[in-house]
Amino acid sequence: MFLNLDFEAYRYWCYAALALLVLCHLWAAYQVVGSSIRRQMKVLWLTFLLFFPLLGFFNWYVMGPRRQLS
Repeated sequence: MFLNLDFEAYRYWCYAALALLVLCHLWAAYQVVGSSIRRQMKVLWLTFLLFFPLLGFFNWYVMGPRRQLS
């Protein structure tokens, strides 16, 4: 079967997925802190990221401030 992984391989895939999630979370927090939005909004976004890491990351990616392309 395709999904017939032994425990060691499964554990490494879980570690890789967790590392990717942590990197996305840290990237979003870095982007929030470095953005030009008001301080109250930064606190709100960081709180949202803290309590809902994956959902907060996707929301910041979709709804966060955009950079001007020039």
